[in-house]
Amino acid sequence: MLRAKSSQLSFYGNHIYDRVIPETHFLKLLDKVADFPFVNELCRDAYTPDFGRPAYEPEMMFKILFLQFLYDISDRRVEEEVNFNLVLKWFVGLTIEECIIKLGDSIQNNISWQLFCATVIDFCLCIPHITAMR
Repeated sequence: MLRAKSSQLSFYGNHIYDRVIPETHFLKLLDKVADFPFVNELCRDAYTPDFGRPAYEPEMMFKILFLQFLYDISDRRVEEEVNFNLVLKWFVGLTIEECIIKLGDSIQNNISWQLFCATVIDFCLCIPHITAMR
């Protein structure tokens, strides 16, 4: 079961992100050229709408693992960085007020998810404009 998207926007909206994150930042440029929502489509059948504890969106989890790969940081460190670094928080789709709770355990224990992400990252690195940006 996926977490329901809140219809309520952040009190601050994207105003803080727009002021703090330059348009030339690598993750902003990547977000413009990469189509990450395909991850949700690939994983749609793995989630039931009415059973289990609400999970984070597969796209968000993929982006977090992508950041972990990109910056070569541990599970615990990526959790910390996503919670406190505004650029990373924006990239994964969190509002200023949101934090990820106990993400490290779910990433460490989900080996099949990591294998899936390794495959998708290999696919992304084959795309010329993404490889050139790295």
